[in-house]
Amino acid sequence: MFLVENDNLEEFGLEKLMSRKFNYGQGADFRLGAGIFLQPNG
Repeated sequence: MFLVENDNLEEFGLEKLMSRKFNYGQGADFRLGAGIFLQPNG
């Protein structure tokens, strides 16, 4: 999980907040998974 900050639309900050390893099997994996959350105030 990363926090991305963009205050001036020219540069952005990237901070690693946490990571987790998932064990998968039987055809399920997270290789192509992704997600994003945008705070209501932008």
